[in-house]
Amino acid sequence: MREDLLNKYQEAMDIEARGLYPRIKDSRDKKFVADLFLTALTSAGGLSVPTLMGIGFAILHGAEVDGSAVLENWQDFELTDTNIQQFMLECVRRFPAVVGFPWWDGETAQSRTVLNIALAMRDPRAWDAPKEFRLRPLREYHATLETGSKIGVAWAQQAKGKYGVTLNSRGCPGQHLSMVIMTEMMHAYKDAYDGTQHDWTVVEEAVQITEGPCAAGDFTIVRDNESPQPQREVPSLATALAREDPAELQTIFEDLISRMSEAYAVLPAEVLEILTTVFEFEGLEVPYQP
Repeated sequence: MREDLLNKYQEAMDIEARGLYPRIKDSRDKKFVADLFLTALTSAGGLSVPTLMGIGFAILHGAEVDGSAVLENWQDFELTDTNIQQFMLECVRRFPAVVGFPWWDGETAQSRTVLNIALAMRDPRAWDAPKEFRLRPLREYHATLETGSKIGVAWAQQAKGKYGVTLNSRGCPGQHLSMVIMTEMMHAYKDAYDGTQHDWTVVEEAVQITEGPCAAGDFTIVRDNESPQPQREVPSLATALAREDPAELQTIFEDLISRMSEAYAVLPAEVLEILTTVFEFEGLEVPYQP
């Protein structure tokens, strides 16, 4: 799938006619840029986005906190085009994946403050029944709060400062992109295969969501009560190379390195670690050092 997406991105780059960026002719550079696009679109927010999507899927399937279901009557709850954004915003509010945001005093750098995002999202002065998971009106999430919005605190939106976005602004630059990724994933889930969300079930018992930096426990969802497909075990590079004869490995890597130009003579860290271990164990000279 990754290779298919990279090919699509490269094709789109080839036909881009608006002049948004210089035409990239080198195939290696083009794939590298396509990979940057793919990474940005699938990993905005680092671990926060997949963590929150996992929490969302878990809640839809009866996830519990301290023995009680997060969403009452979750069996009857329906994702719709009009409530998906509320659902994901409430996941962000009730189960923030990022729980702190630090900053230094800008003039003296003598003091450091850490905003407790988790507590801010459960402040009873700002949120009614803050520990309850309930879909609130969108206007409540987006109500103005200082230089951002109430829900924007979860992305440290207020850190952009009083003068708008400047070179010194802080906060999450992927705030809007992260919401697009999460809501579109829920749209796809809702409409998958012309079915409904209720075609899917969790294999395990009730999924547990932990507090703090929040996360859902591991779980598997299947369609129409099918058995989950076993994951194919793929041996790691370390395992594969460990089975080879050290002397043969030396010949292979010396030949490989001799064919590499100096500009690209960079081996993966895992390979270098294996090389060093194997060669030193055998009393052989490591042919390449970073």
